[in-house]
Amino acid sequence: MEIKIIFKTSQKIHPKFKNLTIGKYTIEPLPSKSPNLTSATNNYLLRFNDEIREGERMMNPKTEGMLFLSCLSLFLASRLQVESLMLNSINTPEANQMSVYNNYETIIENLPDMDILITKLMSKDSDIAKQFMRSCEVYRTAMNILGENNTLSYFLLTIAIECLSNKIMPNDGSCDRFVEFILKYLPLCSLVA
Repeated sequence: MEIKIIFKTSQKIHPKFKNLTIGKYTIEPLPSKSPNLTSATNNYLLRFNDEIREGERMMNPKTEGMLFLSCLSLFLASRLQVESLMLNSINTPEANQMSVYNNYETIIENLPDMDILITKLMSKDSDIAKQFMRSCEVYRTAMNILGENNTLSYFLLTIAIECLSNKIMPNDGSCDRFVEFILKYLPLCSLVA
């Protein structure tokens, strides 16, 4: 099975490197929008073949490609964004193209009273308010990657709760504070689990 992944990096690889071959993976530069034909690009094509080996029951070339690109991101110390993926010349939808999480893409019919919420926040001790803001930032990041990397999103949502529970819950032990926080402030979540 031939896998092709078009991706973009935050840093450009010098054109002198042309095609890079790393094991079974080939990275080819794609033409840039620059009129200078010798200029570096930050658009690339990852190409590799994947076959089921003896003793294997299945393969997951998309995950394999994404894991390789995660390593490449580390090796290059660069941000990396996947633009498209093809398996045997058939485009596959990416997480940001699929509407798996429709309940996060709805019209908000009723807004909470945000004046009351911000007043409550401003009345808190500054350490608790700072921790709340950190928690909000982690929550936003988790929601932004939901559907793209659910494991990391779940991990970040857990961290968002820990940011607050470790600061405001009186129990000893972070696990006890975490559970107590969920039972007190997120009771519907505890019923679903």
